[in-house]
Amino acid sequence: MIYATGIHTLKRYASLDEVIDQAAQWLAAGRIGMVVGYGRQSPFTDLTMPTFVVSREQLEQELVWNPFCDYNLLNYANLGARQAARGKGGVAIVVKPCELHNLDILMEEGNMSGVTRDNVLPVVMQCSGVYETDGLNAYTKEVARPFVQTKCLDCPEYLAAHGAAKVAEDKLAHPRYLDYEANKADDSEINWAATLNKCLHCYACRNVCPSCYCTQGCPADEASTTHITNALRMVKHIDTSRQVVYNLVRTWHIQARCSECLECERVCPVDIPIMALKSKLGREFAGEGSPGDVMGFLVNFAGRIMAENAEKERGGD
Repeated sequence: MIYATGIHTLKRYASLDEVIDQAAQWLAAGRIGMVVGYGRQSPFTDLTMPTFVVSREQLEQELVWNPFCDYNLLNYANLGARQAARGKGGVAIVVKPCELHNLDILMEEGNMSGVTRDNVLPVVMQCSGVYETDGLNAYTKEVARPFVQTKCLDCPEYLAAHGAAKVAEDKLAHPRYLDYEANKADDSEINWAATLNKCLHCYACRNVCPSCYCTQGCPADEASTTHITNALRMVKHIDTSRQVVYNLVRTWHIQARCSECLECERVCPVDIPIMALKSKLGREFAGEGSPGDVMGFLVNFAGRIMAENAEKERGGD
């Protein structure tokens, strides 16, 4: 039997054939009513698209596993509760090892997320790395060089699959890894106010994040961030923007839930370095307040980055 949280098993990671066999058994037994996995590749980005299958025939025809299986399918974990409520069993979800932290958090917060060991059965794939797809698509893939994602280069599964020498070589050859790691360790060159003000409020980062499961009362929604921005300005005399408040609140709120799957950075249309912001919050505010103490956090942090921005603007004059 392949790995599934909450079930005593013999094998931790699975191949595609093992996933198909196990999922077919669960479907036949009524244990689940649906399998969420990776299907055919998009003609535009080469990413494999999510597929939702309900029979062994569909499993064999549609399910794939390859280096383009990037999307974090735990974003669909709430389907388990919906299936169970309709009496159709739970769901099985294909999961990469690096995403297990997301699953643990969703189950720990099951009273809010709706995810339980009964309605979501993860099948964890044996993973040796996932490709970056920026600039690699159906029109250029014959000439473009695929690079493994930055997150993979620090993953123990990638190290086990390829060895230390290959990992070191890939880190040096990767076009973004060194900058990515440098910004996480030292963000002093980033003008955070200007960077966060690029935000379009498209909510792509929130919508793609498996840890952002709130259906109402989200502290980062439009009404909340507008109210907070106005309060900071009128009460604390901190002249900031809703873009800054949105990014700070959302990143802080998912700080402990984040598995750094990088889906938020992949979908951000203006390339905000969200992981660098997460690292900054972890360094500078570790242990200071809770995610519920929004105003206390923002008075300190928003005020600080607005002051830094003003100083940098004066320095540039």
